[in-house]
Amino acid sequence: MRQPLRQPHPIRSLEIEDFTLESNYVIFKDGARTKAMNGATGAIESVNTDASTVIQYAVDAVQALRGGIVHIKEGSYTISSTIQLYANAASWRPTWLRGSGILATELKLGVDADCDIISFDVSGGNNDGFHRISDMQLDGNKANNVSGSGIVSKTTGAGTQYDFKITDVFCVRCSEYGIYINNGWGTEISDVITEYNDGIGIYMNGSQMYLKKVFSAYNGGEGMQLRGGDSIFIQLNAYNNGQEGINVTNLDYGVISDVIINTWGSETASAYSAFKIGDSSTYNVVTGLLINGDTTTDCYKGLELDGHNNVVTGVLAFGVNDDYIESVGNDNRVDGEFANSIDDTGARNIINGISPNAGVPGVAGDWIAEVRNGVIVRDTTNNKTYIYAGAGWREISAV
Repeated sequence: MRQPLRQPHPIRSLEIEDFTLESNYVIFKDGARTKAMNGATGAIESVNTDASTVIQYAVDAVQALRGGIVHIKEGSYTISSTIQLYANAASWRPTWLRGSGILATELKLGVDADCDIISFDVSGGNNDGFHRISDMQLDGNKANNVSGSGIVSKTTGAGTQYDFKITDVFCVRCSEYGIYINNGWGTEISDVITEYNDGIGIYMNGSQMYLKKVFSAYNGGEGMQLRGGDSIFIQLNAYNNGQEGINVTNLDYGVISDVIINTWGSETASAYSAFKIGDSSTYNVVTGLLINGDTTTDCYKGLELDGHNNVVTGVLAFGVNDDYIESVGNDNRVDGEFANSIDDTGARNIINGISPNAGVPGVAGDWIAEVRNGVIVRDTTNNKTYIYAGAGWREISAV
């Protein structure tokens, strides 16, 4: 017996990037005006020269439906007020605010808007989750705005934000943060670029977070600041940011891997490190860290390790003005290659490295470490290897 034909879905389908995306509301440009079309009926329900008013209308309508998709078609949209994504604990159904491509759809702050572009706030006692922002460029227009970030996600009440996702987004020229995530659980940011923001490129604070394939460059603050716990951060690239390339502060039980930091500290000379693990960060694992400075005083320190019980393996550093590694924390383990100095003032650290400078570590050359038992370093000029055991250095290889 033949099966009956499937009935068409009540939501209108749109062809986007060679696949069909079903949208509850479609935002599009019509000359100077922005319009919101109901995806099910085809009716134009909101028209305004202020794009943020129209987009907010569609978001509110989708929230009333207990979730859905708002698709913003190709074009540049002027934003005069923050687009708010609200908590709706009763639905557990995501709202997806989606553009047509990372460079195709642009939301740009108008003159003197002085606000965040997109904000999500879990207020009161509500819990909410699985909302998503993707496929767009967010321009803070900082030349004409004294404040405002690209995406701000926070909690002002007792609620918890679950599994908030940001993918394929370009945040640029904001007077404050590119992306600011606070108190999120399961937040995921992937395939994101943040550039030329006056504050931190990406700030993440929460639990069980995920950060993947991120490029953060030319920001006035840190390229990335990572806080919280039980999180995974991979494939990170920080380039020429004003302060630290990456600042890991108050992070516990995190895994960070495949990191490239290229120049940093242009905001203030002799103050910032390429990669910093703060004194309140514990039990983190860092693997695959490449630091490449330009030998100026701006690129002050390479790896600064202030926490305790952290493990860093596979480190290579070039072009650092001061210490290639500085460990002032306790009970840390570092295995890697460093072109010049190691400065260790902590306790029970094990730091293994290589130096091109002649001489016994701690006595001559650029080895300035107050090292611990078990440390192995190599003087590549004389092809000698030393181990620190007991009360001093012992040569173990002259090959």
